[in-house]
Amino acid sequence: SSSSSSSPQLRRALSWLDDHKRPIVNPAVRNHMKPLTRTPDPENETVLFWHIPKSGGTTLKSIYKCMKKTLSVRVGADPRYGHATDKEIVAFEPGRMGASFVNVDTLTPPGILRAQELGLVPSGLADLVVT
Repeated sequence: SSSSSSSPQLRRALSWLDDHKRPIVNPAVRNHMKPLTRTPDPENETVLFWHIPKSGGTTLKSIYKCMKKTLSVRVGADPRYGHATDKEIVAFEPGRMGASFVNVDTLTPPGILRAQELGLVPSGLADLVVT
């Protein structure tokens, strides 16, 4: 049966996890990660939130908007706000939301490439980049 054949595999996997207590993260990425207990330095660091559905990302974005922060999310590249094709990185406040948005969509691969080309991170405009 499939359960008896997967049992040794499961035991091997669990044994491997016991031997490797540290999270498995690419070393190149690990060098740029900071513990959640450390407050980011806004002069030298940009906060990146990897939004996994149902992980609290919508709540986090709402909190940042309420704090009138500048976000890099899909709204920034929405054509109805007139900044989707700007040739330079800008932050703008659409309507009376209180928050500002950077004119790139960091939720899509083409938007991430555009953000890189326009210099999103070096610009220091975004308080939070959501991807």
